[in-house]
Amino acid sequence: MEYPHTFASQQLRNSCPREEVSFTPLSLINSPLYMVQIQLEFSDIIGALGLLTYTIGALIYGLPIPFRGVKQWAPRLVGDGIYIAFWVAVYSTIMAFAEQIASTIGSSWSSYYPWLYQTNTFITNIYIVVQGASGLLSLVYVNYAMLSLASFFLSLEATLFAFLIAFSLIIQQNWGLFTSIGVLLMAIPFRIGRSAGATLIGFSMAFYIGLPLLPHFLNLIQFNQDNIQNILSSLEDMATGNSLAWLIQYLLEQNIAYDLIGVTAYLTLLLAISAGLSEAVGEYSGRSPLGLEIVL
Repeated sequence: MEYPHTFASQQLRNSCPREEVSFTPLSLINSPLYMVQIQLEFSDIIGALGLLTYTIGALIYGLPIPFRGVKQWAPRLVGDGIYIAFWVAVYSTIMAFAEQIASTIGSSWSSYYPWLYQTNTFITNIYIVVQGASGLLSLVYVNYAMLSLASFFLSLEATLFAFLIAFSLIIQQNWGLFTSIGVLLMAIPFRIGRSAGATLIGFSMAFYIGLPLLPHFLNLIQFNQDNIQNILSSLEDMATGNSLAWLIQYLLEQNIAYDLIGVTAYLTLLLAISAGLSEAVGEYSGRSPLGLEIVL
């Protein structure tokens, strides 16, 4: 986007600090106004593609040719054009409905992020302590191998939560854009991108609504962060092998049973839900124009 270089705007730039008037691509992309503009532009393109699809179907209806395989595409393309027009008409309603569902079931990003950052910080600190303890106690305790195993699982857990932070930011800030791209792909004539578009729509909606519910899911499998204080207390009193053994046992159970398996299972569940949404949106239609058994 180009901005007019007027005298007033130049004076404003000269009078303000550089950091207050500079715009990076990332800040522009993350701005709500930019996202609304992109979605409006997508709506225009989607509407045009839907009209093109409908027109192609109507033209095929009128072709004086006896080829049944070609004529079969007429009702499908006409129906696809109407389906895309429906998506353009109710797009804002569907987005608002998704927001309402998230609010109704208690899916809150404002409470999800503090939990996510707190857990990630705690895991990182424990990993640093365990790494230091493994170096200091390697010649004293016979449980050093178990301590190394706990350190390995802690590193996996830290990597997993770092991925969750980045992935959550992408989903929360861009789920509307992903949905728009999905509808755009579905609008391509002859259903070339309908399967990919439906997958993107189901994926973005399922994860936008479901990701903030991850702490509640972990609570269902008895993930209790109150035990953090017990771990920290044990780290202050590691004079005996029993204290270290308890710490190692807890870390292994916590990381394997609750965090690693629990988070992985929940992400797999969301993937399954997104697959179901994709099938509902795309109606199983993702074949090429050569596949004559496609149904509307």
